[in-house]
Amino acid sequence: MMEYREFVEKIKQDIKERLKGECDVTVKTDLRNNGVLSEVLSIQPVKGASGTASVILLRQCYKPCMSKLEFEACVETIIRNFRLESSVMESYGFGKDTVPWDNVKNLVYPVLLSVKENWFLLESLVWRPMLDLSVSYIIRMKIEEGEPPLSTRITETLFNTWGISEEQLYQKAMENLEKEAPVLIPMDSLPSAVLSGKKPKEAEWVKKEQTYILSNSAWYYGTSMILNKKYLKEISRGCSFYLLPATLHEIILVGDSDKLSAKSMNAMAELGNREVRKEEQFQNHAYYYDAEAEDIISCL
Repeated sequence: MMEYREFVEKIKQDIKERLKGECDVTVKTDLRNNGVLSEVLSIQPVKGASGTASVILLRQCYKPCMSKLEFEACVETIIRNFRLESSVMESYGFGKDTVPWDNVKNLVYPVLLSVKENWFLLESLVWRPMLDLSVSYIIRMKIEEGEPPLSTRITETLFNTWGISEEQLYQKAMENLEKEAPVLIPMDSLPSAVLSGKKPKEAEWVKKEQTYILSNSAWYYGTSMILNKKYLKEISRGCSFYLLPATLHEIILVGDSDKLSAKSMNAMAELGNREVRKEEQFQNHAYYYDAEAEDIISCL
């Protein structure tokens, strides 16, 4: 059995040897969502070499009973993904002194994070407040069909090279968000969809006391869909609903009724978070969409 520290050292040395002369390969601690510090493998192209910087979460790669063939496959996958991601990012101008705004403006999307849990991360980002949440921004790039998108956060450093205002950035992110197809699935349709292997049927609007899961078409930071007020009005059809955190990538909607209360919804939100890794958690309480006011309020 390969111990974790042995795995870390061996994979660093193997990839360093494979990318010798192209990249510096180191192990470092990286700040993730919600203040989580994770050990990552950092691959940084040397001056004059092609490619863009990449980080790999080492815990996600490690298996205690990893065979020699599995380890070699892991190394191959990391190198393949590094080259693929570098190719995609270079096509938009990353890896140069500046990334032109026109190259990436149609790839900018908003991201919702808890201010309280991400205050240190937010210090380097462009963001604006929304209740007790922050609206920051990512550049989201498609890699391959069926694969999670590649993204990079929009930092103050990158933003300042574009010569635009935060309001212009926000409006462009919202424009892109509103063009994206939302996904609204009734929770009671999921078990049969899982058993049959078929795609669950999507809902058109929210009904009283019914529960749904909402995300974007990429299932990536899909909680941002609640920023699309036009869409929320469309699916409410006069029915207010609670918004319960699931993960950063999807949110649960519960059609309001006299049987529900903010207190019970907050309890459900806290209970749900126990099943979610801290890095993936959205918030520790519920929100409420008031159909009459066409606005979201906190349930605290």
